[in-house]
Amino acid sequence: MSSRTAFPRVFGEIVHDSFSVTSFFTGLLAALPTGLVLLFAASGPRSKGDAAAVLVVWMGTVLVFVSRFAQVGVAGDTEGGLFSSAAGPWGDTLLAATRLLALWVAWTLPFVAWAFLKGGEPGAEVPGFGLVPYGLPRLPLLLSLWSGLGVVLSFAVVAAAAAAPGFGALFSPALWRTLFGGRLGELFLAIAGVFGPPLTVLLVVLPVFGAVAPRQPKLALTAFVPLLLYAVGMVLTLQGKLCGAFAAASLAEDDLEPIPDEAAPQAVTPSVAPGASERAAPAAGDPESLHAIWQARLAAGDLPGALEAARAAIPAGLAKGSPKAAAEIYRQHLDRLDALGLERPALSLLADQLLRDGDVAAAAWTYSQALDAEPGDAKAFKGLLRVAEHHLEKAKAPLEAVRVYRYLLERAPGSPLAEHARDLLADVERRAAREPSSPVRP
Repeated sequence: MSSRTAFPRVFGEIVHDSFSVTSFFTGLLAALPTGLVLLFAASGPRSKGDAAAVLVVWMGTVLVFVSRFAQVGVAGDTEGGLFSSAAGPWGDTLLAATRLLALWVAWTLPFVAWAFLKGGEPGAEVPGFGLVPYGLPRLPLLLSLWSGLGVVLSFAVVAAAAAAPGFGALFSPALWRTLFGGRLGELFLAIAGVFGPPLTVLLVVLPVFGAVAPRQPKLALTAFVPLLLYAVGMVLTLQGKLCGAFAAASLAEDDLEPIPDEAAPQAVTPSVAPGASERAAPAAGDPESLHAIWQARLAAGDLPGALEAARAAIPAGLAKGSPKAAAEIYRQHLDRLDALGLERPALSLLADQLLRDGDVAAAAWTYSQALDAEPGDAKAFKGLLRVAEHHLEKAKAPLEAVRVYRYLLERAPGSPLAEHARDLLADVERRAAREPSSPVRP
C-alpha cells in the first residue's frame, strides 16, 4: 500500500524554480570541463583516448553536480543553486558523488560479467540501447529487464547516495526500505518532474527553430546551443533536488503517515527547515568583525560580553559561509548552549564542522542535543551514525561505537534509520565480542 509524504508539496516549488535563468548557468558550468577537454584534444593530434577522456570528464561532472543538488534538496533549500551553503561543504559532495558512482558500478556488474562470459563470439556483438554500453554481446531476457530498470534506478540511487550516512549504508536493506517502501508513486513523480519541464521547453521552442532553420541555419544553430545548455541545467538541477527532497521526506519521521491539509505547514517543516531557518533569521554584521569582537572580549576576560558576541557571531558565520569560525566560537561556549539560543539546523551545521575538525566528542554531544530536542531529527541521527563510524573505522574503538548505537536506539527508537542502526550495532557487538580484551558490557 502506498503512502504519501511531504514530497509532492515540495515538488512544485522545485519544478517551478528550475525554469529560472539559473538553469542556463548551471548547464554552462556543467559543460565547461568537457568543453575544455574537447578544445585540448582538438589542439593536438587525435588519439584513441580522446573520446574516453571526454566521457570520463562528463560523467564525473554529472555525478558531482547531481550529488550537490541532491544535498541541496535534502537540506530543503528549494531555491538553492550549485553553491548553496545549505548543501554543506564540497568535501561531503564529493563523498556523495563517490557513493553514487559505487551504486552505478554495482548496476553495471551484471553486464560486465555477461561480457566476460559470452564475449569473443563472432558476430555476437550488437549496438547497445538505452543505458547499455555499445559493443556488449546480446543480452538475455533478465539483463534486458535489468537494463530497462536502469531508468528508475538512476533516480533511486541518487536518493540513496544522498541519504546514506556512509558507504556501509549504501547496501543496507533497512535504508532502502525506509526510502522506497510504499513510495513508488512518488518516485515516478520525481522521474516525471525531471523529464517534463525540459521536454515542455523543447516542444515550445523547437517549432520556432524549425521555421527559422531553413532560412537561417547558422542563426538557428547558434540559438540552439544556449537552449541545449538550459535544458541540461534543468535536468541536472531537477534530478538532484527532487531525489534529495524525496530522500528527505522519507527520513522526516513526521511525514511517514498521511497528514491533514490543515497541518501542511508542520508537515513541510522537516524537509525545508534547515534552509528556511537560515533565510528567515539571517545574522546581521560581518562574521570576521563579529569574530574579532568575540575574541577581544574573551581575551579580556569579559565572559558575559563574549557570550553576547557569540550569539551574533555564530549565526552570522553559518549564514555567510564561515562555519569553521562559527564552530571555533561555539566550542568555547558548550556549557552555555541554552544561552546561545541556537536552532536545531544551526546545531547540525556546527556538529558537521566539529566532526570535520576532528573534535568528535564535541560533535557527538552537539548532535545528541539536537536529537534530544527532536527525536525525529534525521540529520542529527545520521550525524551520530557518522560519529560511530569514526569510532569504529578511524579510532578503532568499537565499544564507543556500541555506546553511540545504543544511545540512538534508546533515544530515537522510532526513527526510520533505527533498523539500520540496530543492524550496525549487532555487527559491531559481534566484532567486539571476538576481542578478548574488549568485552561488550550490557
